[in-house]
Amino acid sequence: MNAFFLRQQIRVLGSTPPEERNQNIVVVGASFAGYHAARIMARSLPRNSHCRVVGLPSRVNATDKAEGMKLLREFQTSIQIAKRIVVVGGGAAGVELATDAKSKYPDKHVTLVHSRNAPMHLWASRLQKAALEGLERLRFAKLSSNSIASTGHIKVNPNLSIKDESFSDRVYICGDVADTQTPNPNARSAMLQGSVVADNILLAIKGRKPRHVYKNHWLQGFIKLTLGLDRSVSLFGNGKTALLFNSREKREDLMAAQGWKHLGAKPFVDEPSSHKLC
Repeated sequence: MNAFFLRQQIRVLGSTPPEERNQNIVVVGASFAGYHAARIMARSLPRNSHCRVVGLPSRVNATDKAEGMKLLREFQTSIQIAKRIVVVGGGAAGVELATDAKSKYPDKHVTLVHSRNAPMHLWASRLQKAALEGLERLRFAKLSSNSIASTGHIKVNPNLSIKDESFSDRVYICGDVADTQTPNPNARSAMLQGSVVADNILLAIKGRKPRHVYKNHWLQGFIKLTLGLDRSVSLFGNGKTALLFNSREKREDLMAAQGWKHLGAKPFVDEPSSHKLC
């Protein structure tokens, strides 16, 4: 409801011009958790906010050269106007992007987040050492390896901020990568985590302390498994008890339209006859 009134207010009163939005909220990954968090924040930013929600692309989402160049220039502009830059992943692309940005904009606060003790960890130790020395020369902020759980997940606080004092309440983790002890990770749990992250970031933007926490919910123990095009089984369980239901499916799309709606897209509307099983 708040998001609705904010959108109406922006429509009537206008919002901060794009060129004045010089603070980026960076969302890495656009699956259920990342997309859901980004969507909530983009719709709920205050009218006069200087923040904007941006994503980090792993590839140019264009098939035309001119369009691809345009998208890359827009990405360069977002780096240029940002005060803080976070690059996730210490492989070749991450190291090069981070060091290029720091070299070109030495006064910016650039952080490289990597889950291993050294960048380029799949390569020879001499290259790892050279990469680390290059990062140290450019005075990069470091993510403590203590933030990585033994399972490879990133440790988080109850409010889903990263468990690292250097980044407290400035970096949030949600989805499969977060160490939330979720018994059955799925889209439902990812979206719940995305909501918590989005709400806490919006509070931080307003100068308030993040207060929303994530707790595993019993609904995360629910799964529907299709067994062919005409039947399925649904399970409710909490690790101790379980209920199993058998069902018949009447539509071949198997609720695909709901998936489209969750991702903010309008599903295709077909004639009813096209949904009949062959």
